[in-house]
Amino acid sequence: MILRNILFLLVLITYLLYGPVDCQELWASKNNDETMESTNYLRHDATINTVEEFLDTLINSSRYDRRIRPFFDQHKACNVTMTIHINTISAINEVNMDYNTDLIFRQSWYDPRLNYTGTDWATKSPQITLHYSLIDRIWVPDSFFRNAKEGKRSDITVPNRLIRIHRDGKVLYSQRLLLKLDCQMKLQKFPLDNQTCVVNIGSYGFATNDLAFFWDEAQNVSAIRVNEDLEMPDFVLSNHEARYCNRTTATGSFTCLLVVLHLKRLFGYYLVQVYIPSMLIVILSFVSFWIDHKSVPARISVGLLTVLTVTTQSSGIRSQLPRVSYIKAIDVWMSACLVFVFAGLLEYALVNVIARKGELRQQVRFSKEVSLNIFVFCYIIVISLMKSRYMNDNLLIYIHLSISTIYCRKKIQTDHPK
Repeated sequence: MILRNILFLLVLITYLLYGPVDCQELWASKNNDETMESTNYLRHDATINTVEEFLDTLINSSRYDRRIRPFFDQHKACNVTMTIHINTISAINEVNMDYNTDLIFRQSWYDPRLNYTGTDWATKSPQITLHYSLIDRIWVPDSFFRNAKEGKRSDITVPNRLIRIHRDGKVLYSQRLLLKLDCQMKLQKFPLDNQTCVVNIGSYGFATNDLAFFWDEAQNVSAIRVNEDLEMPDFVLSNHEARYCNRTTATGSFTCLLVVLHLKRLFGYYLVQVYIPSMLIVILSFVSFWIDHKSVPARISVGLLTVLTVTTQSSGIRSQLPRVSYIKAIDVWMSACLVFVFAGLLEYALVNVIARKGELRQQVRFSKEVSLNIFVFCYIIVISLMKSRYMNDNLLIYIHLSISTIYCRKKIQTDHPK
């Protein structure tokens, strides 16, 4: 330290005596001297006997500034590799178009300031696992989830975070997160649909020339791992993909990673709870066709109950779905069921009208027959009286034939109306 200060004073005297010098070279020389001195101190100080003292020296604020990203002085980006292990996917909500997930988020990067290769501790501890509270003393990427609505770290029973430093300066940062993520769904084929949900990870403040994200696919192992026992009540995870999605905004170009989850909806619940009951309701509405049309209460009760049941079932399904402007497959099915049961109710109304008209015709025909029968009865009485007192046989035969002809015509008109 004393030698460095003497050197700095000599350079300053040279500047005063011989004119200006390159200040950047002077500052770089000073930083190099500090780095070499601190590194030599780290490697050769015999007073470091415990890992606590070693860590205090390694991440001491006098030699390590957590506000500066790695490779800043070299003007190159810090590469961060990531892996995700999905434990659970639950609460997939079509109304709010989101889902909950429990995942383990791992990030790895190299920080040359944490390189302790060549020290005594490199052989004693090739890697050091830090306490989770020490994360505030080292630099970490500013990664965030772009499509997150809510999120928190798991703190059961302690904060679920892992920080591990390797002797070559590699840092592993793992944490368990509970997230509610947005998932834009297309429900035109509901409930026979397949949905695609994503996990979007990006850098909030560092542009691509400062920070770059990559999927860790070393040793041909997928960077996205899913719990083998993962089960969902409504869906099955058919496939998942790891993609890149760098984005350019008004503040610059930012790195971005994407996890694509392909979800296939299970049809069994809707078959048992929606399709089969609605089919039975439609069949029940057809039963009214075999009920006598004169049983008005029975026919009306069956028709109205089936219409109301289908309407209630359709309302219950719509309450579980968002208010979208397009037509869904379940809407077509429920509308068809409603048309069938409503048509059954209209059929009874039509049959009732036709039956009433037929009854009216029968009443008119019966009244005409009664009138003819009365006419014939009166005719017989009149003929009998006239035959006995006033008329001869030829006149009576003529009158009888005339009235018989009139009766036959009326009878034909009554039995065969136009």
